[in-house]
This record gives sequence, structure tokens and C-alpha cells, in this order.
Amino acid sequence: MPILEALTQIYLEALADGLRGFPLPLSAADAYAALGQCAFRLGRFAESAAHRARAEAASPDGVEFRLKRQFAALRARGAD
Repeated sequence: MPILEALTQIYLEALADGLRGFPLPLSAADAYAALGQCAFRLGRFAESAAHRARAEAASPDGVEFRLKRQFAALRARGAD
């Protein structure tokens, strides 16, 4: 997961053309979403919800991020 965490710090739009080693659609929101998925699969539901909240904040129009955050938060409450 350290690679995904590092990707959350990169503002891909600010990189000059030709210097990217990965496609432009990969964004901080996508990296946070991937971190959220990893945490969810490990049963770390509260951590998953936190990562997905960051994905949601980075992409306010991403309904998927909001729904997955809400689901992870519900699972976190049920795990207590």
C-alpha cells in the first residue's frame, strides 16, 4: 500500500507532458479509493471509510466514492 499512499500526494495535472509513467486518469481520488478497497478487504472498515472519504473529497462528483464510504462506515459500526 505504500505505493498507493505515495500516489495520493501526486497532482498529475501539474506534471509536464511526457514525464508521466502512468495514464493521466489515475488521480489522488483513485489512489485513495484503492487504499479504501485494500483496507476493506483486510476488514479494516473504519480505515476504509476514511480513505474513501478522502477519495470523495478529491472527486466530489464521484457518487461511487460516497456510496462505498457509507458502506464501509456501516460495516465499521457493525464490527464494534
